[in-house]
Amino acid sequence: MNILKKAREFDRLDKPREAAEAYEEAIRTADAPLDVYVDLVALYFVCGDYGYYNAHNLPLDFVGALYDRMVELAAEVERKFGYNSEIDYWVKYHDYILFVQDKFAVDFEKIAKSGDSPVPYMTVFLDFGEDELARKKAMEAYLMSKSRETARKRYIYSILSQSFGE
Repeated sequence: MNILKKAREFDRLDKPREAAEAYEEAIRTADAPLDVYVDLVALYFVCGDYGYYNAHNLPLDFVGALYDRMVELAAEVERKFGYNSEIDYWVKYHDYILFVQDKFAVDFEKIAKSGDSPVPYMTVFLDFGEDELARKKAMEAYLMSKSRETARKRYIYSILSQSFGE
């Protein structure tokens, strides 16, 4: 099994430490596609949640380094692929959620409109009022997340399932 398949399998099995190590190796050893970076940054975001890291017995040195690594990965993505709205979203959403930042301090609508990913729209839809575009894009993010095969998709599903769940 190649390293990227191994990373995806660990992520699917909700083994965050092993998934992170394998994703990091995939980034170092291969021309990893953009979605690998997106999944890794989102995994790091999820690992920063107090309940999640306690439930998974993640070491504090691992948890303590997550945000800095997210920022490093965002810079690496920008160098390799150009600006990516979803990477930018996860880094800024980290501040918003985990540091209880004022919801108007980050322009999530601007982030959402600056790229193709529907994921940033979940915050626009849930926290900043319903408009038709935000609802449609949040629904796209929800539908994309239904497989729950990565930490990224499980998190998105958990946030949006109450609004769109069956």
